[in-house]
Amino acid sequence: MDSQLKKDLLAIAGGFFVIMISPTFNSKSPIFYYTFMIAGIIIVISGIISYLRDNKKHGKDQKK
Repeated sequence: MDSQLKKDLLAIAGGFFVIMISPTFNSKSPIFYYTFMIAGIIIVISGIISYLRDNKKHGKDQKK
């Protein structure tokens, strides 16, 4: 597996981790909860887009 694909998968997993820990910040302040939730969603979406783009490019390289 390409190192860029590994980085993308790590970013996706990290985004899900941020989403999972965001409820722990709800007791301190709802702003932290929503900030971490939105940040996690953005990280996951950008990681998925990057992964799909690199995976498609990696597949084309193998077919040549």
